[in-house]
Amino acid sequence: MGSEGEEGGALKEISEKVGDEWESFVCKLEKKISLKAVSAEGITSPAMKSSAEFVAQCLRDAGIDNARVEQAVQEDGTPGAWEVVGQKDVGAEKTVFLYAHHDVQPAGDRGLWRTPPFEGVVEGGRLYGRGSSDDGGGIMTHVGALSALKGNLKCNVKVFIEGEEEVGSPSFVPFLNAHPDYFDADVMFITDSSNWSAKIPSLTSSLRGNVTMDVRVRCLEHPVHSGTFGGPVLDANTLSCMLVSSFYDKEGNIRVPGLMQGKPIGGLKRDLNEEEFRKDASLLPSCILAGSGSLASRLWTKPAIALTGMDIRPVKEAFNQLASECAFRLSVRTSPLQKAQEAAQALKAYILANPPFGCQTDVRILEAGTGWAMDPDNPMALKAEKCFQEVFGCAPENKGEGGSIPEGLRFGGRPGRPPHQRPCPQRVSRSFRAYGRHGGRSPHPFLPLILTIGLKAMTWRWRVVDISTASSLAVASGIVFWVADFLPFSALQALVPGLGGLLNGLWLFAGPLAAIIVRKPGAALYCELLASVLEALMGNVYGGASVIVPGFFEGLGAEIVFALFFYRLWNVWTVCLSSLLSGFFCWAESFLTDLQAISFSGPYGLAYLLFTLLSSLLAGIGAWWLYRAIARTGALDRFKSGREGRSI
Repeated sequence: MGSEGEEGGALKEISEKVGDEWESFVCKLEKKISLKAVSAEGITSPAMKSSAEFVAQCLRDAGIDNARVEQAVQEDGTPGAWEVVGQKDVGAEKTVFLYAHHDVQPAGDRGLWRTPPFEGVVEGGRLYGRGSSDDGGGIMTHVGALSALKGNLKCNVKVFIEGEEEVGSPSFVPFLNAHPDYFDADVMFITDSSNWSAKIPSLTSSLRGNVTMDVRVRCLEHPVHSGTFGGPVLDANTLSCMLVSSFYDKEGNIRVPGLMQGKPIGGLKRDLNEEEFRKDASLLPSCILAGSGSLASRLWTKPAIALTGMDIRPVKEAFNQLASECAFRLSVRTSPLQKAQEAAQALKAYILANPPFGCQTDVRILEAGTGWAMDPDNPMALKAEKCFQEVFGCAPENKGEGGSIPEGLRFGGRPGRPPHQRPCPQRVSRSFRAYGRHGGRSPHPFLPLILTIGLKAMTWRWRVVDISTASSLAVASGIVFWVADFLPFSALQALVPGLGGLLNGLWLFAGPLAAIIVRKPGAALYCELLASVLEALMGNVYGGASVIVPGFFEGLGAEIVFALFFYRLWNVWTVCLSSLLSGFFCWAESFLTDLQAISFSGPYGLAYLLFTLLSSLLAGIGAWWLYRAIARTGALDRFKSGREGRSI
């Protein structure tokens, strides 16, 4: 990093750039509000597609030239949400991933709105309208940052703007599984939360998990008259209410065994202001807040159970009848330190074990998404805190969120300890402009509403397309190997001892080629070995199966090079190094086996090594050329390598 003076100058320059474009950002956000991107009305609707296309254009204007709209596919194969993706590769070592969502909640009762819900209205320095902050403000945070840093990025950038966050992200995980390279990054910024206040920033330290379940209560074989049977017999609606009320003690704390209670992650520096909280929640003056302990812990790290739907007769259709059964839906926010499935099973067990007055209960778990807890000592968190301090002029407050994030964005096998901790690329988080909690402008021209930091999840799992592609390459390579078996190797060796090594490159291109295309651990070894097995099965002049052992060592040599770079460096140099080491292993296997008496001056000696290395280098160059040629046809577009290859 540069000196503090240089950083201060850069901060001022970026501030001026954002200030110059501020009105254009507001205009874009007003346009976004007017698009009525309500995902609850259909994630595949024309309105959602128009919203995605508008956001993609905003990103292209900000420098993400390949920002585009892609439609996800749900797990059952039906069309999914319109997602916005894009990336900017500047050849940097680190990559930053930016997340937001472009769908919004329904407007609800429009009579309760003081301003038109889908029209941006500025009042008192705040911009009102559905989605102005959740999550239009988050989108414009990214757009503003990218615009300010356009042409001067110090890191690679990937962007994903989701189109279904408000309805539970039904096609998000299938989309992630289909395109893992879209999400492969060193640090993630999620702009979908709020600051402590307009003047005090905050770093989100935890997100509660979410469990959704349907409960059915049954007490009668059929409805009966309330006058004839009411009293000794309780109706299913009443029994359902009794069951739900049993979740709480007299203070309103959740009393269900097995639901974890937690304290704010990183410690509580400052509790929430109860008066402001009541006002924000629109709580009636007579109502008392439920639960005990700090308000922050009740909202961020303790569980909450909400009755969000109930099948019951409307009041205007009511008559004197005892309901025989009742179904209702529970939305459970779980502690960020507890696995959601564990919490779901605990609540299910409680419901089944405590049926009021012996009624029958049935529970169906619909969703279980584990929460997230930050490691407060993570270098990324410390870096973000410093950035907040410089921009806002005060230290950020650690802050949890009661809401949840899409399942695919949760990282780490154990809450609070993501598996890969990497430092933040410099200055990335200093370029944001924030909107206030309700959509208004922050007094400072930088930083997002809140940065929620997730760390890299390595995308090393093989997909079906990876296996099929590597296998296809192996089949084609095996045929080349078999044809090469009939070339005049012995004649070349007889002409000049070791000259036969010039042909070895024909057996050394498969591993590097598969690795540069598939980009998964084991690809080079898998392709080279499978090709050798196929070569053996087709028959050859070397004794059939005898070619399998050399194939294994050649594949291993190719694999080692990519492993040494942690499977993160993919270019012509690593491909050539891979083929060279494969060639060395090819020579060593021949030199050390019983094909000859070990002699550096023999037919498999130093001359053979030099000719083999020359041919292996040519094989590496050939593999790189072949990869680019295939990529340009569009056949590899499902791979990150294919999209990169078309632009090289």
